[in-house]
Amino acid sequence: MFTKRPLDYYILWSVAATSLLLNIFTIATLLSVRQQAGIAFANAAKSLEAVKTSRVEYMVKIDKEIPFAANVPINLTVQIPINQTIPLDTTVNVPIRTPLGTFPIEVPINTKIPINFTIDFPINKSFPIATNVPVKMDVPIVINLGETSFGKSVEDLQAMLSKLAKDLGQ
Repeated sequence: MFTKRPLDYYILWSVAATSLLLNIFTIATLLSVRQQAGIAFANAAKSLEAVKTSRVEYMVKIDKEIPFAANVPINLTVQIPINQTIPLDTTVNVPIRTPLGTFPIEVPINTKIPINFTIDFPINKSFPIATNVPVKMDVPIVINLGETSFGKSVEDLQAMLSKLAKDLGQ
């Protein structure tokens, strides 16, 4: 029943069997690598969530003198009210001409002169100001990474990694 076959026949079958076993091993290894890659992509997508919700906080210390120079124009009219009574107590010599000659007559004046008016006083001037202004403060800087263009890029990368993980069975 069994006839003797040539040696190449057995070598060919052993090569075919070895090839089949190597292919099965390769496929099993590739499936394992695929599963591990899916897990890695899923973990990377979860890690990016923390990056997307994180924020950068920094305190900027400012201790500077800032030079300031300007011309400040003032163009306005100020109304100055004057309401006063000026007393007048004097004697005035008034010459009177008559046909007999000129005679000086002393006229006493004792009165009060009321003054009541408003003076418009225009001011139109530029005043130069030059000084150094000291600025000393701490300015907190807070950047939410999710609200920047970097956050959008991280979100896109996270979606891509999640899709890859899903395509790989995770």
